[in-house]
Amino acid sequence: MIRATLATAIAVFILPMSPVTAELKRVRRMDGADAQTITDTCLALAAKSGWKVHVAVLSEYGDLIRFVGMDGATRTSGVLAQGKARTVFRTGRSSREVAKMDPSAQNAFDAVAIGGGVPVIVDGRMIGVAAASGALPEQDEACVAAGIEAAM
Repeated sequence: MIRATLATAIAVFILPMSPVTAELKRVRRMDGADAQTITDTCLALAAKSGWKVHVAVLSEYGDLIRFVGMDGATRTSGVLAQGKARTVFRTGRSSREVAKMDPSAQNAFDAVAIGGGVPVIVDGRMIGVAAASGALPEQDEACVAAGIEAAM
């Protein structure tokens, strides 16, 4: 009983007098507004350039945040955009870089080894992934790069 009373007294009277400081480090995360900016910018560039694409954006945890496709884009491009995004998420590398990897490594990651998927890096940390498909791989990558630049 005395120990419990003593512990309570310490907690109530002494601990609040001790200066305790804590600094929280803010970590940038991808949110729905970022994903919308990425997809809107990419779709605008694609429309201006005459491309018909699908765009997929994943969170740092691999969750699909946003997925959109243009009228006239093929179903296959939708599947490939999501596959490229998952490839980047699994490897931490652009899908163009994965395309240069040994085929056994590509198989190990179940990779869609075609350019167009890009990691979103902020302060040296991957906070998400964006991928497009429907145009040439270089155009898909340029599309999502423009979106990422606009959002970040």
